[in-house]
Amino acid sequence: MKNIRLAIVIPTRNRAALAAQSVESVLTSYAGDDVGVIISDNSTDISESVILDRYFSSVGSRVQLIRPMTPLGMTAHWNFAIDYAMSAAPYTHFTVLTDRMLFKVNCIKHILSILSSFQNDVLSYTYDRIHDADTSCPIIYRPLPRSGDLIRIESERLLAMSAHMSFPSCLPRMLNSVSPREHLNKLKIRFAKVFSSIAPDFNFCYRTLDICKSFVYYDRAVLINYSQGRSNGASFARGVMTRDSEDFMKNLDGNRLNECSPLPAVLTVGNSIVHEYCIAKRLSHSGKFPEISIDAYMDFLAAEVLQFEDAHVTSESLRLLRRYGWKPRLQFHLARWKSKMVEIILDLCARKFGTVKEAVSYACSHTTPVWAWFPHPSRGYGLKIPFPVPGKNNGHSNL
Repeated sequence: MKNIRLAIVIPTRNRAALAAQSVESVLTSYAGDDVGVIISDNSTDISESVILDRYFSSVGSRVQLIRPMTPLGMTAHWNFAIDYAMSAAPYTHFTVLTDRMLFKVNCIKHILSILSSFQNDVLSYTYDRIHDADTSCPIIYRPLPRSGDLIRIESERLLAMSAHMSFPSCLPRMLNSVSPREHLNKLKIRFAKVFSSIAPDFNFCYRTLDICKSFVYYDRAVLINYSQGRSNGASFARGVMTRDSEDFMKNLDGNRLNECSPLPAVLTVGNSIVHEYCIAKRLSHSGKFPEISIDAYMDFLAAEVLQFEDAHVTSESLRLLRRYGWKPRLQFHLARWKSKMVEIILDLCARKFGTVKEAVSYACSHTTPVWAWFPHPSRGYGLKIPFPVPGKNNGHSNL
């Protein structure tokens, strides 16, 4: 690991307490000085910045605090933060830790161990979620079964899945992956910026799949995702507008939401992903991007809007889909039934807590067991590869 220096970039906006917890998760998970943390404060509320200043004064030299000259939209802010990280120190690898994610204890050590033998590859991993949008109900932590495997996945495999509206958690989105410096430089040379468009995570994902033949996936939950009430994606999934999602919508830097998707007016998470897929496809010269399956696309959006909390928004969205030819086929009903059965089964493994603090404490310290016997879908995405042998570089450049 002596050749690896990892920068963990934490972009935050008006979420000082959450950002501080993200930093603490890094410091708790790993004590070495070969991992640095860069907090980029994009707050519009001065009181939030004061909280961060106070917190920063109490931490050591492994943590830096930066700010743009003026508040930026999300994508512009991510670019500001990653550009600073790439210029600030001789880091070899970079990741984004959002201010609603936390590293599990000791997981950074595992990531560094893998990187030491796959230094030229993008490495992705996954996360478990704490369901805490409604704090009046029990807080639910639901760890998903993981294989613990290391898998090399061909990019074209995931592009084909995306075209049929399957978005597995192994997709490398920068907020769940580590990228070598050379890969980020390739993105900047090709596209002028590391991130673009509206959803910087999926924009990064599909650009990465375009220019990389393959990447390495570690099928373990390295991160915990929580504070769903402050999530833009979770608010779109629920069909509600929160102050964070309203702020996001006001700062799109001249972009129009979902404008490159087949049906821009349907405001769902899946449609935003398709928007980023279509942008990457339009700019690609690789020929790797299949056409979106319209039937699968319509079914996916319909399934999303049926999860909205507002019945009126659901009705209007379904009316729009029907206007463009969507009909609930037998396949749609079977897929919904299967999804519900999976949810019921996974709920059997869930743990309930009285407070978010209790859930976070347990989730970050809990070592999720490996379910080696389980028929994990990720094993069908690529080829299982051996874990690295100390001192041996098993990496293969895909850049």
